[in-house]
Amino acid sequence: MNGEPLSMQERLRRRRSGGFVGRQAELAVFAGNLATTPDDPAHQFLFHVHGPGGVGKTTLLDQWQAAARARGALVAAVGENAGTVPAAMAEIAGRLAEQGRPLKAFERLLAVYQQRRQEADAALAADPQPSMAGTVAAQAGLAGLGLLPGVGALAGAMDPNQLALGVDRLRALLSARFRDEQDVRLVLDPVAVLSPVLTADLASAAARAPWLTLFFDTYERTGPALDGWLRDLLVLGRHGDLPGNVVVVLAGQGDLDPAVWADHLDLVTRVPLGPFTDAEARQLLAAKGVTDEAVVAAVLRLTGGLPVLVGALAATRPAGPDAVGDPADTAVERFLKWEADPAARAAALAAALPLHLDEDVYRLAVADDAPGAADRYDWLRGLPFVTEHAGRARYHDVVRTQMLRLRRTRAPQRWREQHERLAAGYGRWRERTEGGRGVGELWADPGWRDHRLHETYHELCADPRTALPGALPHLARACTAGPETARRWVRMLTDAADDADAPELGALARALREVYGERPGTVPAPEAGLAARALTVLLERGGQDRDRRALMYAVRAWAHRQAGDPLAALADYDRAEHLGLRSFLLYSGRGDTAWTAGDPARAVADYTAALAAEPGHPRAAHIRTQLGGALMVTGWYTDAVLELDTVVEADPTDIRARDYRAMVLLHLRRPAEALIDVEACMAVSDTPELGHRILRAVAHLELGHRTEAAADLDALLANPAAVLAWAEALGPYAETPDAVRPAPREV
Repeated sequence: MNGEPLSMQERLRRRRSGGFVGRQAELAVFAGNLATTPDDPAHQFLFHVHGPGGVGKTTLLDQWQAAARARGALVAAVGENAGTVPAAMAEIAGRLAEQGRPLKAFERLLAVYQQRRQEADAALAADPQPSMAGTVAAQAGLAGLGLLPGVGALAGAMDPNQLALGVDRLRALLSARFRDEQDVRLVLDPVAVLSPVLTADLASAAARAPWLTLFFDTYERTGPALDGWLRDLLVLGRHGDLPGNVVVVLAGQGDLDPAVWADHLDLVTRVPLGPFTDAEARQLLAAKGVTDEAVVAAVLRLTGGLPVLVGALAATRPAGPDAVGDPADTAVERFLKWEADPAARAAALAAALPLHLDEDVYRLAVADDAPGAADRYDWLRGLPFVTEHAGRARYHDVVRTQMLRLRRTRAPQRWREQHERLAAGYGRWRERTEGGRGVGELWADPGWRDHRLHETYHELCADPRTALPGALPHLARACTAGPETARRWVRMLTDAADDADAPELGALARALREVYGERPGTVPAPEAGLAARALTVLLERGGQDRDRRALMYAVRAWAHRQAGDPLAALADYDRAEHLGLRSFLLYSGRGDTAWTAGDPARAVADYTAALAAEPGHPRAAHIRTQLGGALMVTGWYTDAVLELDTVVEADPTDIRARDYRAMVLLHLRRPAEALIDVEACMAVSDTPELGHRILRAVAHLELGHRTEAAADLDALLANPAAVLAWAEALGPYAETPDAVRPAPREV
């Protein structure tokens, strides 16, 4: 450090102005570790701070980070919003860039990944081919599960042959989209590609600093996503070597997952935190000017030494005990009684109801309860039990829980009215974002999902019994939006059960937490089966009307289909139809599933029913194209052409429809027209696809154009196996088409 050494008086002044007291032993552990060298046998590389909510884990981490900076260390802190490995890596890079140590190679590759991820999502969404590629893409989530053929979250969860075909199909789609094989691997397995580059950049940054310290707070939330990666990165070195001056801190409520860390716990320094001792609590109160013994005794009694509550009460500097002997008073109620401004008191209570706050939510929450405090959001953010991250404020769980209990038990009707108002507000915000989009598009929109989640939470809090049936379809949809979204909804259901004191919600939440491995002693199901298992839990609950039950069967059918189980999907689609569901989505989904299961005749019937149910549906053209393809496979060539003509006339650029029509026209001995469609398809691609070359060669041969056919046939000789597969798909051209057979959709 530069400059003169600090005097004792200056050190004392800084300590008091910082407002941090207690935890001296824990501070000494970390500071002492930074005073050693990596070669010292006493040096520790990995710390785990753990304890229940409210004991001050985040506050201690703040002090440890300050101690690290005082020694010239680079500091990167990762919070609870890092729900995936790429997100955590990005947050580390961002924090180091703020300190003038950008991870340049990693940031460049991360930008490429984010761009390729968007392109891949768009390519997969545009591919109408019902295949295992969609299944594999959905399970990989294109979000960092590290899927490679035969490896990763899906290994063992699906038929290996199906999985291999699906991965190959997905890889083919991405290879057609991206010229560079590295880009394909980056999308399929971002963790494996990004991690070595991150490791190399971290090593370079650490080489120019005394220490590189990485902090992972709220690890009880991020651990399920980050555990395996951090073990591989820190302990096993699977992504490269990190230098010895790297120190990592994990902080969460529970113990580390033994399934991941059991073989490495000897390398972890555990730092358990509990409530303050009386001496530490008195020290904090004295530092805040609270010395009246009656008041101190009341604070100690009401808080049980929980640091977050001691700090909240100390910050108010109460002048007297004020009915300190009332055993019914909670720490929060005592805090509010000592608050002189009635509007502020009302606002603090009202603003506790939302799960988190921004200025809009705050105004909505306090609108009727504390109209005079509507413009005091900045005041609320400054309260000692309110934290802020990424523009959103949140009460500490311990304080919020007590406030909610006070509100619910003392004014139950007001409790219901406030939650109904908040639900209605979120509902309005949700409706503004919908813009006529379909269900799938909405659930892919994080902003819309956020509004729907909070709207549902407040509906459940207002009246758990009547709101739960209406919430179940939303829960079902959330389960199909990926494990990360599903777990967030399960946590919301758990919060609603606790906050509203609703045992029925609690039982359902516990069952879902078992599915997702979020209860002690449970492990999650294979990623491929999570959604179907969760939906089974919802269906087994019972008590739903026919319409909702039918919808949930249809959603579970989709989940079975994504998990590679088309037969289970068909059974659920049939159950939904039996209960009265007659929608476009049901018939189109069942049609795609039937085709995947090898039953194109059934696909024809379902595609026809889908178009009859909703001819103007946004996906009607796609389904009509699928219908044309299914009619072709079943031998109804004339009917297939009629359907495909309709699609191409409406959109001449529909390549899939023109592909199918070219095949059908060849079957109908109309090679000249087929050639027009093939040439149109090839005109939009810089590199002609194998299938198009085959179709063009066949068309030229049928027309007697031997020279033109030879050019394509020469290119095909390099891949005889693929040619054989396409030849089988095209079928025997010698077969005489039955152009007058009645169409199945008319039966």
